[in-house]
Amino acid sequence: MAGETFKALRLCHLALLGRCPHPQLQLYRSFSSQRPRKSRGLFWKMFLGVAVGVPTVVGVQYALAEPRERRKMKILVNGVGRFCRSIHVGLYISVDYWWTSNVMLRGMDKPIVCGRDVVVPSEGSRRHGGGSGAERRDIC
Repeated sequence: MAGETFKALRLCHLALLGRCPHPQLQLYRSFSSQRPRKSRGLFWKMFLGVAVGVPTVVGVQYALAEPRERRKMKILVNGVGRFCRSIHVGLYISVDYWWTSNVMLRGMDKPIVCGRDVVVPSEGSRRHGGGSGAERRDIC
């Protein structure tokens, strides 16, 4: 009688945890075999081979190269790094401009541009055909 009560409690416990209601099937399986495992495809193996192989080959080639060739390789790597840094800065500026114009300034009016000491022709110079009748005004 006690064995049946223990078995019923175990079934209820496993049911609450969301596991299979038949514990005898679960007792003999390990945790790693419960999840179906995906096999690694050809693409993943090729990616891993390239990601490990190319730096290894380049490192060995650099180690075996003469000083003049090493200097050329360093210059090439520095140039690639400089190019990537330029791309990064350009993208940062573009995203910042987009963010400012489309997110931060949404719904705001454009600012009024005010200039100082703008030369404006006077009324008299327009009526009488020109001359030096220009005057300076502050606009705003």
